[in-house]
Amino acid sequence: MMGNGTKPIRTQIFLVNFLTLAQERQMIDRSLLNSAQVIAGVPVVMETLQSGAPTPAFTDYLDGAASGVSGVDVAVVADARGIQLYAPEPGRVGKPYSGQAQEALLDGAQAFNSGDAGGYGAERCAYAPVLSPEGGLLGFVMVGVNAPTISPTLWSTVFYFAMVA
Repeated sequence: MMGNGTKPIRTQIFLVNFLTLAQERQMIDRSLLNSAQVIAGVPVVMETLQSGAPTPAFTDYLDGAASGVSGVDVAVVADARGIQLYAPEPGRVGKPYSGQAQEALLDGAQAFNSGDAGGYGAERCAYAPVLSPEGGLLGFVMVGVNAPTISPTLWSTVFYFAMVA
């Protein structure tokens, strides 16, 4: 039989794990936000949005960024009308972005995190505006992380609680 001392220990374990999950989410959000802002500031991205036509250099850069940046599973670049110039699924290039979060960028919002990944299945994502040298909105970048990247910590915490309970 467990004594009354186990309840405070369970509560402490819960709080520690809750804080760990919250910190992990903050780190993921910061990483996504930084990635989106860096991509939004790359000259080839700005040049492509100004011209409206993806170039091989643009596509190669984003292919490398999407696969080479730790914590980024999805990357999209779209113009100010929401037409995708780069997408993880090439069949979506030239088609409207289906999310809603990017609308805030049209109203002048700064880069932000969101759960709206425009139908790409990302668990968390970040949006950043791509601005011309004069400050006008050229388009936006969305980067996201898929659920399997986030879930291991969540599942280990759930498993841990199942074992402790």
